[in-house]
Amino acid sequence: MIALLVHNFGGGLTALETWLMHAASLFLFVAALLAVLGLFWPRTFSSVAANIVAALGLAAFVWYFWLRFVDDGVAPLANAFEVLLQIATTILAGYFIWMGLKPQRHVNAWLFALAFLLTLSALLIGGSAGPASVGEAKANQLSHNPWLVAHIVFIILAVSMLTFATAVSSIYLLQDRTLRRKRDSKVLQSLPPLEALQRMVMRVMTVGFPTMTLALVFGFVVVWDELSDWIASPVILSSFVMWLVFLLAALGRFYRALGGRRKSWLVIIGYLLVILTYFGAGAMPGNHSFVGDKSDQKEEAK
Repeated sequence: MIALLVHNFGGGLTALETWLMHAASLFLFVAALLAVLGLFWPRTFSSVAANIVAALGLAAFVWYFWLRFVDDGVAPLANAFEVLLQIATTILAGYFIWMGLKPQRHVNAWLFALAFLLTLSALLIGGSAGPASVGEAKANQLSHNPWLVAHIVFIILAVSMLTFATAVSSIYLLQDRTLRRKRDSKVLQSLPPLEALQRMVMRVMTVGFPTMTLALVFGFVVVWDELSDWIASPVILSSFVMWLVFLLAALGRFYRALGGRRKSWLVIIGYLLVILTYFGAGAMPGNHSFVGDKSDQKEEAK
């Protein structure tokens, strides 16, 4: 297992970049473990300790990406490996920003765990979809296509925010289920109340849904000249269904019938559609059919 996670990615990274990436992953694993243990034994495992370790992981990730973007321009946006790492990094940054504005207890257990799972997924696919997999033609395409860069950046931001909303929605549903069954749970007692969780989901969706909408708009601009070839593809159809589900979740702020548990379920269903669209359909950068036009693909086929 360790051999799968620790490697040099085909020479695509420098020694320092490789060290920073693995150090950040290790910090995130320890932070997630401390945060989860803190749910059960809060006096022994403090949330503060988990946050400090996660902050070290965030610092390592930021240093890593600073080096990558300085050395290779927009190339780190062109492979699924680093896009997953960027989503995990954005989740961590968003968590600390949110906690600085609206501190909440033990939400970090869910967020750190999800961020680590994203990082683990990135490490597992790093050998085939890592930095070394980015061809010169693909990197040049990104450098000369600001719409494509905007599409990828907004996807990263949107997925990060929707991951946050999904984590909080799952906590909400667990809290609601426990209260309805009148069960006493020490773990859930340490979490924020239902009203606070609902406000968190609402505020994240207020920003996350427009961000996802802009990401999809930029994606349509990228393929506008070939839209007839794309319009019936599974990626486009899944994106449209995903957008409708998140629209209903966002409307929960104004319509009581779409609030509460229904809104939480809509967010979770929408996030599953995100996974289906951008991972299952192979639409994330690196395996992204938008990165590289048809002429490039024909040349590669030759």
